[in-house]
Amino acid sequence: MTGRGAVAALGALLLTAACAGAPPPTARPEVTAARADGWTPLALPAGPFTLFALARDDGDPGAPPRVYIEGDGIAWVSRTRPSRNPTPDDPVGLRLALADPDPGRRLYLARPCQFLEAGEANACAAPHWTSHRFSDAVVEAYADLLHRWAQANRARSMTLIGYSGGGVLATLIAARLPAVGAVVTVAAPVDHALWTRHHGVRPLTGSRDPLADAAALRKVPQVHLAGRDDRVVPPDLNRRYLGRVAGDGRAVAVTVDGADHRCCWAARWPALWASVKDQLSTLPPRDQ
Repeated sequence: MTGRGAVAALGALLLTAACAGAPPPTARPEVTAARADGWTPLALPAGPFTLFALARDDGDPGAPPRVYIEGDGIAWVSRTRPSRNPTPDDPVGLRLALADPDPGRRLYLARPCQFLEAGEANACAAPHWTSHRFSDAVVEAYADLLHRWAQANRARSMTLIGYSGGGVLATLIAARLPAVGAVVTVAAPVDHALWTRHHGVRPLTGSRDPLADAAALRKVPQVHLAGRDDRVVPPDLNRRYLGRVAGDGRAVAVTVDGADHRCCWAARWPALWASVKDQLSTLPPRDQ
């Protein structure tokens, strides 16, 4: 199944009756551009949450689909006060998805409470974008959603591409979902305990630590991209994680010159993605 038929099948399988159809349009230029480019907006139930998503299918149904996961967005307005709405001012994860040059099945997933109105956010509360952003409830909700999405698309394997906190979430999903064939992170604090200590901010006490899943993650091919000029997630902060998961030769780190936490990942994504694909092709496949 290809094209709009696959997207329609996805919607029929996953949309709740209350969200039958696209979510209310948001006044975001990236979303408008996505719709103009053939992406279909969806409101997808995932455990207790409803997630804003965009789907596009315009290529080989046999190729592994790619899933882009957004970053944390606006989690805090100060060191002590969480934001009321975590929707990112600059959705880099979405811009990466739109810059993906390859045809095929693609899915963009926002994080809990992003883009959708409060009434649609269901169980969302400030902990879901602050201390509990990587909680068991969040990780399991995404893993279950992607399991159903893979089944709907008859996909035996998928690649998760996560920006910033979305990359952390991608690793945690991969540790639990055998259908994840590879993980790519962009500017992601995969060792978030070391990251919070580095910045002197509160630890994510209600969140899972990817290092606790190191044994499972050693089985998953991974490419971790970091900007050399990134002061939010300096490349060296992931050294402990990489040391723990790279033992089986499936995880590599790449430091990208001229990049910081936001600039200029989306503009350079076509070339970076081509390089990442080459790197993934040299790594051993996932060990089930």
